Amino acid sequence: MRFILWMVAAIAVLYSGYWYSASRTLQGEATASLAELQAAGLANVGTVSVSGFPSRFDVTVDAPEFSSADGQLGWAADQANIHALSYQPNHVITIFPETQTLRIGSERITLRSPDLRASAVFGLSSDLPLDRATLAGSDLGAESSAGWMAELATLRAAIRQGASPEAPEIGIEMADVSVQGPLAELLLRAGLPARAEHARLDAIIGLNRPIDRNTPLSGIEPRSADIRSVELDWNGVEIRGRGALTVLGSGQLDGRIDLDIRQWQRLFGLIRETGAVQPNMENGLRQMLTLMAAGSGDPDILRLPLIFAAGRMSLGPVPLGPAPRF
Repeated sequence: MRFILWMVAAIAVLYSGYWYSASRTLQGEATASLAELQAAGLANVGTVSVSGFPSRFDVTVDAPEFSSADGQLGWAADQANIHALSYQPNHVITIFPETQTLRIGSERITLRSPDLRASAVFGLSSDLPLDRATLAGSDLGAESSAGWMAELATLRAAIRQGASPEAPEIGIEMADVSVQGPLAELLLRAGLPARAEHARLDAIIGLNRPIDRNTPLSGIEPRSADIRSVELDWNGVEIRGRGALTVLGSGQLDGRIDLDIRQWQRLFGLIRETGAVQPNMENGLRQMLTLMAAGSGDPDILRLPLIFAAGRMSLGPVPLGPAPRF
């Protein structure tokens, strides 16, 4: 019995030494990495601490602020918390604070996230390549300095390594999405609700490099997207599509997404309200789309491509204006 007690005590001492040594190394590397980002003008943080003995490594960063190299994107919060089991340190979990701030250009967006957490599993090689990650939350909200607000009942997102490290598979699903502000007013004028029941995306994203420990904060750039499925359920309007996009060297999108739109007639008011079609062309466009839908075999389903070309986007024959740039 005494031998067993000595063995247990020895194991406890060895494990305590492992945890202490690993926690000091982790804290040192985290502090050094954040110091490099601060020196480059990409971050501003307070203190970094590690706790969680004996079963976890809990890294706490006070008052973190991060920004992209061009200063156009930024994120800040009162605190960031990252957790890992001491016996499985390549699996990390982040619990986001209830309030965060996202900056896009001059616009500031306050994010409310009472239940938002992420999990990531990394490979065991020295580069720590990302194997898979998930993000899940509920009762989320956003309020912008530009005057709009949005609420989201549930959010689920996932990424996993695909056929190559530069082509991960991603999935995003949202339920009960509602907006307020200028967009909501536009939708209401068009006779549409400012709420969508369900949205989903399944795609393979081509990146300029793998995601691993050597990836700089702003070093990931999308190069292409193989959209295997995109879905939107919006108060009886159902949109389903698939397609492929390429990001050109100029940052412009090129490609198309082929869409099936059920109850397309209800979207015509939105086209009118956005000013995409001149009033004197409305009747002609409606008749043309009616004929196109009839040719599909179901007059309630309209099949049209969403086209991205030369910095513009259009839905079939309807111009929609400038396309997003990357």
